[in-house]
Amino acid sequence: PMSSSPRRPASSARTTRRKTFRQRHAAAGWRPEHLETRDMMTAGPGGVGMTDGSSELQVWLKPEVISQANGSGVPLWADSSGWKHNATVSGGTPTFNTAGINGLGAVNFNGGQSYALPSASALEIQNSDYELYIVARSSNGGIQFLTAGAGENYEIHLNGASGARYIPRTIFNDSGYSDNGVNRDFTNGAPQIFSARVDPALGLEGVMRVNGLDALDVTTSGGLSGDNSNLVLGRRGDGSFAFVGDMAEVIVFGAALNSAQRVMVENYLSAKYNTVLASGD
Repeated sequence: PMSSSPRRPASSARTTRRKTFRQRHAAAGWRPEHLETRDMMTAGPGGVGMTDGSSELQVWLKPEVISQANGSGVPLWADSSGWKHNATVSGGTPTFNTAGINGLGAVNFNGGQSYALPSASALEIQNSDYELYIVARSSNGGIQFLTAGAGENYEIHLNGASGARYIPRTIFNDSGYSDNGVNRDFTNGAPQIFSARVDPALGLEGVMRVNGLDALDVTTSGGLSGDNSNLVLGRRGDGSFAFVGDMAEVIVFGAALNSAQRVMVENYLSAKYNTVLASGD
């Protein structure tokens, strides 16, 4: 059974990393806006987190690191977070689209490919608050999964009963998912910034966010998941409902961001991929 209890006791290493991450962004006189210029050589997306393996930035997959020719397979998508949490092929091999999204390149999934990231505990999302982002586009009208663990954990899927649905942990009723938009809202061929988080500010509930707008429908049965399977990109955990489209960037934080950091990450992604955010970001 999945655990809904508070986060497991942290090791001293995890405690140090979590404290470092949270304190980097709020303590010692630093305000969030300072992060953009403090040390851009090692700064994470939008200046949030670090790329030297010292922060809660656990995964940062981006097109700049891919050197394959157009249409060639990408068997490994290298992680830029500093943790070396690379995405490796777990089904067919996705290919590189050099034009990608906004001319920056993207990884193409045609419905038969997927990647696996390390286990949920390695990514520090098991029994923990966390936040993840995916920049993707699709014109496919079927139900398709961007992320998944095993047995309805860490799932983000498009279409069906909503435009985008987030299921943080296995709960077989409507209290266990967060829906944003209606069917086909986000599979119109335009790039979208998908985000999902388990947020202490929401009582550790899960919320689906698209283009800077939180779903009104938030989970009400708790978002912490005890599942320790690998985080899969591009299909459901059982291999079904494969994604058809392009993914340009994948970001995983092993802790939920605060609102200022969230805006910084989304502004970075919006400017990079020429997407429109909801009013206020």
